[in-house]
Formats: sequence, C-alpha cells, structure tokens
Amino acid sequence: EWQNLLTVRYDRRIDREYARNTSVADILRSLPPDEQPKWKRAWEGYKEGWNSSWRYVERFVCAEIPEMFREVIMTDDAPLAFSLPDELDEGICPLSLVLYMTEKHNQFLEQLKQIRHKRGGLASEELQDLEYHVPTHLLMDEHLISYSVDKELVPFLQIQSEQSLQYACGSDITYKWDRIEHHIIDRVLGGKPFIDLEVRKFTFANEARLTGALANLKTRIGQIELTPDDKSKITQELGTLQNIKRLKNTLEICIGFLSASAGVSQAQLDGEILLVHYIRNTLLLDESMDLFGSTVGKVVQLQHIVSLWNLLEDKLTVDPFESIMAKYKQKLPADEEEEICNCASLFTKEQQVVLLALWKEMILNYLNESGGHIQVTSSVYGSVSACEDINGPMDEKLWFVKHFPKNIQMMSCVEAYKAFEAACK
Repeated sequence: EWQNLLTVRYDRRIDREYARNTSVADILRSLPPDEQPKWKRAWEGYKEGWNSSWRYVERFVCAEIPEMFREVIMTDDAPLAFSLPDELDEGICPLSLVLYMTEKHNQFLEQLKQIRHKRGGLASEELQDLEYHVPTHLLMDEHLISYSVDKELVPFLQIQSEQSLQYACGSDITYKWDRIEHHIIDRVLGGKPFIDLEVRKFTFANEARLTGALANLKTRIGQIELTPDDKSKITQELGTLQNIKRLKNTLEICIGFLSASAGVSQAQLDGEILLVHYIRNTLLLDESMDLFGSTVGKVVQLQHIVSLWNLLEDKLTVDPFESIMAKYKQKLPADEEEEICNCASLFTKEQQVVLLALWKEMILNYLNESGGHIQVTSSVYGSVSACEDINGPMDEKLWFVKHFPKNIQMMSCVEAYKAFEAACK
C-alpha cells in the first residue's frame, strides 16, 4: 500500500536526486492533514515489514544485494528512494523485499498443499481446484499470512506441551505436534490465496529515454521533426529555464501515458492531434499551457513529441552526450572529418534536419551504458541506415544511401555527428 500511494502521487514527478535527498518524514509532513493518517498507517506497515524481513534478503534476481544496502534499517529519516521500486540503485531494495515476501507467502501455501495431499489423499487435480490466486492490486489484509509468534504461537505451545513428572526428568518436554500443525493450518494458512505478483516499477522524472518510453511511443505514433523556425520560436517563447523544465515535466507525463498504453493497444493514434488538446482533454491535466507560448499551443502535435523532447533536453543539458560510452567518442581522423563535412552540402535543409534527428536519437538510445553493444568497428552508415521516421527507414532514402559516407566507424560516431551538425549550420 505504501509503494502504491507513492507511485500514484509522485510517479514521473520527482527525480532520483529528490528521492535520495528527501526523507519519509519530509513526505509525511508535506501531506494535507486529512491524508496523513492513511499514509502514516501504510508507512508503519512498510517499515515493520522491512525491519523484520530485510536481513533475510540476499539477492535481487541473480545479483547479490550490494553491501552498502544490506545493513539499511528503515526509520522515518530514511531516504524516500528506499521505498520506490526500481531496477537501479536503491530501487532494487524495495523491489527485492516485495519479491522475497511474496515468495515466502507462496512457499508456505505450497507446503500446506503438500501436507493436505499426504493426509487427505486428495489428487493433484482436486488440490488444484481448492487453491486460488489473487493479483497484487486486489490484495486485502485478510489475504495475507499474519501471525504473532509471541502472542499467539507461544501460548498455544505451552498448552500443547507435556512435561515429564519422573524424578530428574522435569526438563524433558514433548509437544503434541499434530495439534500444533492443525492449529497453524486452520488459524494461519487455511483459506489464504497464492499471490500473483504485479509490481509497478516507479518511473523517475527525466528518465523517459532510459526506460524505453520514447521508443515505445514511436511504435504507436509516427514521429516527425519540428521545423527549425518552430524550434526557434518555442525556445524564445519559453524564455526561462523554469518554463522549459515545467514543459518537460508535463511532456514526460504525456510520454509515459502514451508509451504505457502502447503495450495495451496496438492501434495507431492520430499524430495530428494537438499536444495541448491531448493534455487537457485526454489526460485531464490542469496545466497552464498558455504559459508555454503560442507555438507549443497551436503547432506542436503528438507526432512532434520526440522532437520537442529532444529540443527541451538540449536546452537543459550542457553536454547531451555525457552518458555515451567513451568507446564511441574517439577522435575522428582528419580525412573522414573532411568527408563528413563535405557531404553535408549534398543534402537539402529538410534532409539535414531528418538525418540529424535520427542520428542523434540512435546515439542517445543505443550507445549508452544500457545499450553499448554495437561493434566499434562497424560503420556509422550501417547503424543510421537502420533508423526510420514516419516516411520509412533511412536505407530506403536514395539521398542518404547515395551521399552518406560508408567508411566512418562507430568508434568515432559522436565526433562525426558533431562535425556534420556544425557543417549544417
């Protein structure tokens, strides 16, 4: 419940830095008074579950939990990041905890099934009919195994124990194990469902590219570039960095929704729907889009989302290729630099815009730490030719096939891009 509350309120609205520097106590204090009891109750449950079980969690799937996270104790001063399930950094801790607790729950029930099979002589098919499963999002308190060893089991053990009355044998104690087993089955495990785990991973702001959201979006809505004139107008009308950040945050929510729905429905959306109309009428977001200027409101459509995202990212990032692996940033030989610069004049302005956009998108998506599998000795031409826009792949565009150099290797991909971009200005 705690993770669900956080995801509903903060998904795509906070970045990793905020989650690391903000404590749970800060979050609870910031809530409206009428919401605090519900959130505090959920937090106390999460905290208790963590502090009683985390010491037993050793792995995240196949990887060991880093030593720096192993000794974490959950308190009100703990960073929020340890409550947000993710596959990176601190996020693996809450994700591993939920996986571990679900696995233990189901293991208990599996053992119960085996006991019933041995005692009752029930066939496997009959046992299968008796068990039922509940997905995570429908879980309620009564579905979970909840039992206090000190308050419930120990008193029952005392009742079901027998102490020898023979001389010098007073310390010999035997237990009525059958009764104890029946008690645990009837009172604790009976009627509980198996849990079908559905973990909704948290998505941090400014990570749309890392999570593959942009790639998913393009499968549902073909993307085209904004014109250089429109890009210039958007930049001027936004004015301040604060407005750029606000528009990027709003755009990221839009990208997240569209990319998520792409997995549910393969139907193509109309790319000519105005972005502002989609945000207001479909997402029902109460955003003051007028603050972002007339060009964003009247020109930008759903088919321009990736182009607008890249524009905003460029304005907020000093070096857009900072996260690209060093093996793709090697110096470009002088003769190849001359060749790539000379070929720029062979393309029209429109062709240059298309090529630069797809080339850059390829670099950002596939040459970072999460990608980085393309051979450095392969050709830039080969990688770019596999890219495609709304009008088809690059290797079907005669102007690209005819004029783009074939001999530049991927080890110089970033430098080649920069040289070509400078030659186009």
